[in-house]
Formats: sequence, C-alpha cells, structure tokens
Amino acid sequence: MMCYRIDTYRTPTALEAPACLAVRYEAITPGPVLVHCHIDNHLQAGMAFVIMQGLDVGFPTPPTEVADVSHSIVTSNPEPTLKDGYVYATTR
Repeated sequence: MMCYRIDTYRTPTALEAPACLAVRYEAITPGPVLVHCHIDNHLQAGMAFVIMQGLDVGFPTPPTEVADVSHSIVTSNPEPTLKDGYVYATTR
C-alpha cells in the first residue's frame, strides 16, 4: 500500500478501477459533508459522496423554524454502522 500526502484543494487524485481511496481528515463540526468532483459531467455520473461526521456525538439541535426531519435516516438510526471520520467508496 502506498500513502501520499496530497494537498486536496489543488491536487487531483486519479484511480484506476478496481481501486479504493482512503481519506484522513479532521472533523471540526458535526454534520454531513458533500465531497464531489467539480467537473459537471463527472458529478452527473455520480462522482460524489457524503461523509457523515459527528455521528458519535450527535448533531446540533436545529432552530425551531427549521422543518421537522426526525424521520430521516440520520436521526432514526441510533447506532450507525459507519465510523465517524471514515470515507467509504467503491468502484464498479
């Protein structure tokens, strides 16, 4: 396994299938984070995923003027199977 330290804001990461990518980052605020490709055709083809961070501590209480989303998968799953701070991705 080869590990590289990459400036993710400027350096693209290319993979050839079959492949996987592990990303380590510091989660500062809880909540979903969308990671996506900035090339429209790639984004439309599904090059995007959501990192759920802060599942172990819970999300902040939303303001009262926000619609009730208590039926969502995030709040209705008390013991999520995904680990905080990990990126799960597969290639076809």
